[in-house]
Amino acid sequence: MARALRPRAPTTDLGLSAGAVGGMLRDTQDRLRAFLVFTGLAFAGYFVLFLTVWRQHATFSGWVTNAVLVPATLGAALWLREPRSPRGVTAVGVVALLLIALGITLPGLEELDVLKAEPSREIHGTSLFILLLPFLLPVRPRVVLLLALALASLLPLGIGVRTLLGFPSPTPVYTLSLILPPYLCALIAWSQARVVYRLGREAGQARKLGAYELEERLGAGGMGEVWRGRHRFLVRPAAVKLIQPSALAEPERRGELLERFEREAQATATLESPHTVDLYDFGVAEDGTLYYVMEYLRGIDLESCIERFGALPPSRVAFLLAQACESLAEAHRRGLVHRDIKPANLQLCRLGERFDFLKVLDFGLVKLRSVTGSSDASLTQEGRVHGTPAYLAPEAIDGSVEVGAPADVYALGCVAYFLLVGAPVFEGTTAVAVAAKHLHESPRRPSSRLPEPLPRELEEIVMACLAKRPDARPGDCRQLAADLRRIARKSAPPWGPEAAQAWWEENLPELAEVENAAASLRAAQA
Repeated sequence: MARALRPRAPTTDLGLSAGAVGGMLRDTQDRLRAFLVFTGLAFAGYFVLFLTVWRQHATFSGWVTNAVLVPATLGAALWLREPRSPRGVTAVGVVALLLIALGITLPGLEELDVLKAEPSREIHGTSLFILLLPFLLPVRPRVVLLLALALASLLPLGIGVRTLLGFPSPTPVYTLSLILPPYLCALIAWSQARVVYRLGREAGQARKLGAYELEERLGAGGMGEVWRGRHRFLVRPAAVKLIQPSALAEPERRGELLERFEREAQATATLESPHTVDLYDFGVAEDGTLYYVMEYLRGIDLESCIERFGALPPSRVAFLLAQACESLAEAHRRGLVHRDIKPANLQLCRLGERFDFLKVLDFGLVKLRSVTGSSDASLTQEGRVHGTPAYLAPEAIDGSVEVGAPADVYALGCVAYFLLVGAPVFEGTTAVAVAAKHLHESPRRPSSRLPEPLPRELEEIVMACLAKRPDARPGDCRQLAADLRRIARKSAPPWGPEAAQAWWEENLPELAEVENAAASLRAAQA
């Protein structure tokens, strides 16, 4: 059984925990950006009041600080909208906080009550500002202490400079009452930072599974969560699928989910097709979290692709589905039925120098079949429908015959229809209504829903895959893949490596670029 390791969390040279890279870093950016926006708008409001209502009370330093801080804080907030490195977030945060502290301190120096002999009962704004530091920048406690002491020193330094310039000095008692609270708040901030930093490190360590560190949650579903992770030694990105212990709390579901999760990992690991997602690791963490690690694919799933770019040309549909057929051909030959083929489970990716490389994902509903063709009944539940309604074969809905490889072929026909038309074969207000149409209605030919004709051979393949009876559908995915490749080559315009690369460079340029391995290594080690 694999166990989550808990090594000491590395840190950047500015003190931001490496565990903050990912979710914690984004949370820090969000908090800091929100604070800067609020502060910038507040200074802008004061600036407007100086121009109108308080014009006669405005000081020179007030004019200057507001004029500088409004664009500075809002500009920093705008810069933090995009993902940044820990070093960049920390540096921008420190500079912005120092500027804000100056903006709070300088105007008050012109309004000191130098004749006041008793202690001040007012809390200077710098003190409250210092108390926020641990929550705005999750850096090492000593970094927070140094920054807090620097902010606390602005007021006595300002009073000293004011005295050197020949202005009257406030009384010692009044001066001490002004400068002492910020230093006390600096100590409080330091103690708070120790707690916040410790919790952050624990959270960062809890986000490690074996040799992989979780960086960003990519999605969540019925089987748990999928995170982008990275191997801590090989600097290899990966997709990590999790089932938290809380998802296994119900006794009646625990056995099913455990078996389903293990089955998905084992089924995926047995497949060797380059068009099936690779499995790297599988295990159980110390806290009971089940996980397995897959290759991380740079690209876009077909559902998102259609939503973003619209229906695809017939030659490209044939080109992509031939790759899906290659994956399914091996799965069917090994006695596996996917049972959840849909656009969201077909990932369009850039793999090395190959574009439009398709990977079949998520064998979570896979059904194992013995050599004799009978299914393992222990891995399915009587009376339950597995899969996604828009892509369910009729036999998977009514249970008229055993669900087998033809169900995957039917789902593949639904996917082809969706890619060509940009809409599902059947639509309805409820899942039951969609399922009823799959059972009883004949689908419209995709060409009847398009402004331009389809290659007849491709349309015939799609309609054959959508046959109601399993034995009327194409029975050999290898032959189906060969037919689709032939259609892709002879369709006008044909789709191939050159066309695929041109599409990626135009529509997904950030994914079409080759990732610099050396830069990735330096970023991971930072």
